[in-house]
Amino acid sequence: MFVWDEQKNESNQSKHGVSFETAAQVINDPLNITSLVSLEKDGPRWQTIGIVDGAKALLVVHVIEENIDEMEIIRIISARRITNAERRQFESLYDERRTQVLGHAASPNDRGWFGPRGYRARRKGNQS
Repeated sequence: MFVWDEQKNESNQSKHGVSFETAAQVINDPLNITSLVSLEKDGPRWQTIGIVDGAKALLVVHVIEENIDEMEIIRIISARRITNAERRQFESLYDERRTQVLGHAASPNDRGWFGPRGYRARRKGNQS
C-alpha cells in the first residue's frame, strides 16, 4: 500500500515532472534496485530505481512503515528521473538481474530484492 502527502506530490510534479502515482510503479517493478540511503527519525530511508512505462527510469525515495495489521505501507517522499551516472550503473545491474529474478539471487552478492541479504532482510535490521 502506498501513501504520500498530496502537497508534496504536487510539488514533486512541478519540480521533477513525476507524480507519486507513477513513482509507485517503480517500487512494483520486479527488476528494481533498492538501497538504504539514510537513517532518519521516521526510520530507514530507501531509494529504489526502476523502469516505468517500458522506458522511463526513475529514482524514488521512500520510507516503509507497518500499521497495526502488520501491513507494509510505503510512504513516498520524492521521485525524479535518474541522472546519466545513475543510469549507467543501473543498466549494468539491470542487465545482470534480468536473468536472475525468477527464483535466483536478484543481484551480485545476493544484495538485491530477493537475496538472503536483500532489501527485506536489511529493512528488518539484518544488515550484513
